Amino acid sequence: MRKNKRILWIDLARATAIFMVVVCHVSTAIYELSPSFILSVGLGSQITAFLLFTIGRLGVPLFLMISGYLLLDRKYDDDSCKKFWQDRWFHLLMCVLIWWFIYAIFLCIVNNKSLDIWEFVQALFFFKDIGVNSAWYMPMILGLYILIPFVAILLKKIKLSTLKFPTLIFAFFTFVFPLVSTINNILGGREMSLYFSLGFSGGAYGLLLITGFLVKKGVFKIIKAPYLIICIIVNIILSVILQIWSYHSDFPYNIWYDNMLIMLPAVCLFELMSRIKTVKYYKAINFVARLSFAIYLVHYLVIKLFRETINSLAMPHTVRFVCLFVVVWIVSTIITYLIYKIPKVGKYILYMK
Repeated sequence: MRKNKRILWIDLARATAIFMVVVCHVSTAIYELSPSFILSVGLGSQITAFLLFTIGRLGVPLFLMISGYLLLDRKYDDDSCKKFWQDRWFHLLMCVLIWWFIYAIFLCIVNNKSLDIWEFVQALFFFKDIGVNSAWYMPMILGLYILIPFVAILLKKIKLSTLKFPTLIFAFFTFVFPLVSTINNILGGREMSLYFSLGFSGGAYGLLLITGFLVKKGVFKIIKAPYLIICIIVNIILSVILQIWSYHSDFPYNIWYDNMLIMLPAVCLFELMSRIKTVKYYKAINFVARLSFAIYLVHYLVIKLFRETINSLAMPHTVRFVCLFVVVWIVSTIITYLIYKIPKVGKYILYMK
């Protein structure tokens, strides 16, 4: 279903993704995922902390699958490759560098310290982390975007049946091994190392892009909706159990995107969304979808500004979570909307099309 060249359910997926990302980062601002905090609160708070965190973790896979859905089923030749890199890659690079500068100045102000020029230069060349937890996503996307045209050309030339073998092999080592390794560590086994090279796959992020392409090709249409819903619920529950278990076994583990307990529910959720025919309240959803990447850019800064104030309130953790989430969502939306309204440069700074 489309409206003014926009795919309505993709906008819903994008709005859902940024909602989840904010949930993830706000939850860790209220529920500190460390042994000292987790083991000091009751089981109910532990379940709530890891449930919010796990649901929030589904946001990034959704963003990646959206990119794969939109960008990998296209025709690319020499000219379109160059246009893709010019319009998307260089634009994104400039946007990232602008925000790296904003982040550096912001951190200097809130931490009351001067700018370390050498560290900043290293960050500009991606030799060093900029110091904002959510910022890892942008260099990762820059790395993937360079090769998207080549992957799309390959996918156009082969049958989907041919794609099964390499995809399943790489998916096993990418998503199953981390789960097995984590369980082995919790049980006190020897450290496991992966010697199988995943260099050409793009790791978990590259495979999630490919999965978005597979959803577009209808590979998962044979799976009935109830089974997809059950898969989402079961994997989220197992993820919460795994993390609580790990903390109580002196091997604290916070689930990451390379774990199949995150990959499976994310893929099932994306597939379910692709089957949506009607999107209610589309104007509001479209508004959030258009600002989604912009909100991603600014929300961590807003969390850092309000985190201590909200945490100082004598209220239950759940109430503090709701308060901080509402504040972060409203303030981030206002900031990004005001930047968007800057004549000529607003869209460019926020990487909006």
